[in-house]
Amino acid sequence: MTTTVSSRHCSDHDDGPVHPADLGPTATGTGRRLRTGRVRRVLALALAVLLASGVSVGITEPAHATATTSISVSNGILYNTTYGSGTHVTGIRAARSKVLPGQICNYATWFFFILPNGTVHGITWQQRAGCNFAEAWFSIGIDYYVPSGTLSCVKWYENDYATFIGQRCTGVTA
Repeated sequence: MTTTVSSRHCSDHDDGPVHPADLGPTATGTGRRLRTGRVRRVLALALAVLLASGVSVGITEPAHATATTSISVSNGILYNTTYGSGTHVTGIRAARSKVLPGQICNYATWFFFILPNGTVHGITWQQRAGCNFAEAWFSIGIDYYVPSGTLSCVKWYENDYATFIGQRCTGVTA
């Protein structure tokens, strides 16, 4: 079990007129005494009680993640970079690089998901006519929530779809 902890702004109560010499350290311009030691002790005690009772305490915030996987393909590398937070996928980038100098011509990519039950869900297809030297890529922005265990995949083709270069998938987990 996770408990979300939030912080609040705490201020001391005004106990009426006090001689300035009795104030000790003060908050700028307030004239109120800062009781940070006491507040820290109370918070530490509350945290100790929660932990002793078996409650897990943490600050929960969505973790933004980027995962890149690659595979060796004909004369180069195929990359799949998947962006998101948990099982919320916000973008995918397919990239192809050549190890030896050369051009990547008339290339295309198919973006798709493979769900945990094996179902294939096509997202989009992109293509470019012409050539790039040594590296080429496609990026898409999406807004998909997928089940944990889904694979985010790309297939890369060149030479007007005549040459299948490879497929690479990246796992999406919660």
